[in-house]
Amino acid sequence: MQNKLNKMKKSILGIALLTASFFFLSSCNTSDNKSNEETIQVEYPDEEEDLYNFEGLSLQPYGINAFIYLPDESASIGTSTSPEIYHELNGFEWEIIVGPNFHLKVEDWGDEPFSNFIAELDEQTIYDIEYLEKEENFIYYKTILKVRGKESAEKVGIEHESFHVAAMHNIDGYNYIFRTNEEGHTKRITDYMKKTVKHVRSLEL
Repeated sequence: MQNKLNKMKKSILGIALLTASFFFLSSCNTSDNKSNEETIQVEYPDEEEDLYNFEGLSLQPYGINAFIYLPDESASIGTSTSPEIYHELNGFEWEIIVGPNFHLKVEDWGDEPFSNFIAELDEQTIYDIEYLEKEENFIYYKTILKVRGKESAEKVGIEHESFHVAAMHNIDGYNYIFRTNEEGHTKRITDYMKKTVKHVRSLEL
């Protein structure tokens, strides 16, 4: 009788040990999985609060190792959800069009400084230029078509006044200028373009 009791105690003890081991191993596995999940992080370019009307777009497929923010439909400026990007192979210019009202240009300036771009603006003779904002690598300016005489001025009117922005970013050792197209835009559209050209992010290779 005593032998039977001893065998039963050993059996119960064995089962208890196996059960405890199972729960211990299970808890370890769960803890390890949770730990792994917490340590896996995906990093994206930081978005600032004033970019809530914008969507990020990588320009890597088009030969520029950068990330840009373009206005989405919530901006209510007639932008579309599918930007159109035009670039000739081995060319030095890109066009980014987001709907009928948003037309951005990108130019590869190599190692030329931003001051050369400003100098070209100041040397042209077609428009009068008024700088609204001017920073080291960014400008916001208004152009007004030059006219001669009072009658010509009356015919020109407000439609010959346009707004422009331009910003230079160094990407992989080359200077790129992100700017409005030559015709320019209204101030409301250009205010959105200001955020686009200023918030360009280089991407790590």
